Parts: sequence; C-alpha cells; structure tokens
Amino acid sequence: MTGKQFEQLCLDRVRRDRNNGGAATISRCGVRAARMKSEWQILQSFPDFEGVLRPSGRQFTFDCKVCSKSSFALDEFRPGAKRYKAAQFNYLMERAEFGAIAFLLIHFSERQLKTRSFDAATYAVPVHPRLQMWIDFQSLEISSLARDTCAEFGERVAWNLPTARSNKKSPDILAAIEAMARLQSVAQSRVARE
Repeated sequence: MTGKQFEQLCLDRVRRDRNNGGAATISRCGVRAARMKSEWQILQSFPDFEGVLRPSGRQFTFDCKVCSKSSFALDEFRPGAKRYKAAQFNYLMERAEFGAIAFLLIHFSERQLKTRSFDAATYAVPVHPRLQMWIDFQSLEISSLARDTCAEFGERVAWNLPTARSNKKSPDILAAIEAMARLQSVAQSRVARE
C-alpha cells in the first residue's frame, strides 16, 4: 500500500463516520502555494489531516505514513532534509504544545523474512515536544521508530468495518484520536505534578 492509498482509506473512513452522526469533523489540511518566477507552485508543508472532536471542540491533527521496512525513518523530519517534511513535523509539535492532539499514523506493511514474518500493523504515535522520545529525536539520539517503539509509546489502531453495510476494512481513525487524547491527558497530568 502506498502513502496516498493509506491517506485515501483514512479519508474515506472519517467521511463515513461523519455521515453516521460521527463524533468529529475532519478534513485535509490546506495546501499552500507560492509564486516562483512566473508560475504558482504548491508547497506541501502541513500534515495530512486536522479536525475537531465533538462536544469538546478539541483540535486534532495527524500525518499518515506507510513503512515497508523494519522501522520508520525520522530523518526526513529534520531541518534541511526535506523542508516540507520538517515543516509538517514542526506543525504537529507546535499544535501539541498548544493542547491539540497531534500524532503520526504509521502503517507498517506486512513483511516476510527468511526466519520471521511480521503482520501488517498500524500505530498512532503521539507527537509532543515534552515526550522523551521526541526530545531524544531533537538531540539526535534516535533516528527511527521501530514497530516495538510504536507499540510501546503509541496505540495500535484496529482495522474494522466502518458500518454493517461495509465490505472493506479501514483503520478506526476515531478510536486512534480518542486513544491519543487519553495518552495526552495522562502525560499532561504527569507534567502538572512535577
């Protein structure tokens, strides 16, 4: 599955959830453009999705990623690598600092090795500047997220049928957002006690 296919699955899921009296509104983040010489060029710099939970009005934002390797490389989020990817990550970090639910939705593809195999798995991994994982990333101590790390610090996202009439499973985005909200609340209460 490609990144674009994964994004489309997520978008279709949240649209179905919304049409069924859903608990959130969600949309793609806006696209920016700049005039370069004599023509307009699209600048991709925001994460894939953002929205608001009902009834709290709490904002969430997340970026979809697909990984076919043993770990998800984070180097593209560093300044100077791919400017728009670093801008996406900074957007997530800034929103989280202001209380929004921010996370990466990483889908690890199925992998068949000679001695082991790994089932496909999707994880919601929280993004916040005060989480030790991201402090280590900023200080260049880590450069990737392994499946095990995503399982430890994030939440596994179930793939299920959005409605009884559906015939195609998709990631349960709303459950992922709610799990990230719970994780963020626990983390904020720890910070408040310290």
